[in-house]
Amino acid sequence: MSNRINYRMSGYFGGTGAVIPVLMILCFTAVMYSIKPGNIIDSYIVSGVFAFCLMVFVAVGIGGRENTVQEQILFLIEKRWVDYYIARELSLIVITIVYCFFIALGPVYANLVYRFSFFTRVLTVNDVIAGFFVVLAGGLSGYTIGDLLNIRVMKNRRMALMLTVLIALLTTVYEGICQEVPRVAILGYLFPPVMLPAKEFIGGEIFEVGKVFAIVMYTIVYCLVLSTIKIVLMNRNRFE
Repeated sequence: MSNRINYRMSGYFGGTGAVIPVLMILCFTAVMYSIKPGNIIDSYIVSGVFAFCLMVFVAVGIGGRENTVQEQILFLIEKRWVDYYIARELSLIVITIVYCFFIALGPVYANLVYRFSFFTRVLTVNDVIAGFFVVLAGGLSGYTIGDLLNIRVMKNRRMALMLTVLIALLTTVYEGICQEVPRVAILGYLFPPVMLPAKEFIGGEIFEVGKVFAIVMYTIVYCLVLSTIKIVLMNRNRFE
């Protein structure tokens, strides 16, 4: 299985697929950390939302570039059909981790460029670690939503793209809608918890480890449920 993951990773990072996401990260970092002073917690919350949007874009792009013949060969090589899907998911997760790692280094970059005077307080290792997990939670949610309606789940690509954009948009504005229309709060479990860090930490000075852990676990469970549904649909449709 590791060979299949390495193959997918080399195919993605060895091609042109990573160019635009890298440029997006560089532009985001340059703009995000151009005005000081900044709040460490708020910086990571915004970075988590950016990671979500970025990974939606990345996952949609990867799905759109998938070669049906190559995927069929990879499917036939695996002894069990579930191994094929696990390798596919793990490769997307590794890509997500790589991007989120560099996004999470944004505050470190700002700290160095501005000679440790950018933030309202000292940036600590604990801030960076907790911030990374907040960013990763957003990234995992993004890849899950971006890959949910891939071509083997929904053949109509225009409709799939429109629905993906709609879900991503509703995810980012859902908390605001709930404040205006409290009755729709019951639908919250349908959307990934991308804005949960903002609800818990916005304007704060420190990350509470327990809350960060709860957000990450909630995100993992959400992504596992959605990915399982997606895999069942993909396996049912196969390469028709």
